[in-house]
Amino acid sequence: MRAAFETLHLREFGYVRPHHPVEAATLRVSVELRGAKPELPSVEPGTGKPARRAMLWSGGALVEAPVYRRESFPIDTEVPGPALVLD
Repeated sequence: MRAAFETLHLREFGYVRPHHPVEAATLRVSVELRGAKPELPSVEPGTGKPARRAMLWSGGALVEAPVYRRESFPIDTEVPGPALVLD
């Protein structure tokens, strides 16, 4: 598996690091259920409103910016920056 990874990495990025550990940082899984559908809890839509405001460094200066919780965003929300999004 490592050899296959290094071959693909060399082709994609032009180098390999043979003595560095290989880490799977992202995993995609597909699941197919047979039988009855499970009952899932309902999820309330987010408001997209900031939880608070904070000072942060942006563009070479301290600025006051909104602080959001990621789960508060409705789908496809665009947030003008600077802003801080907590996951």
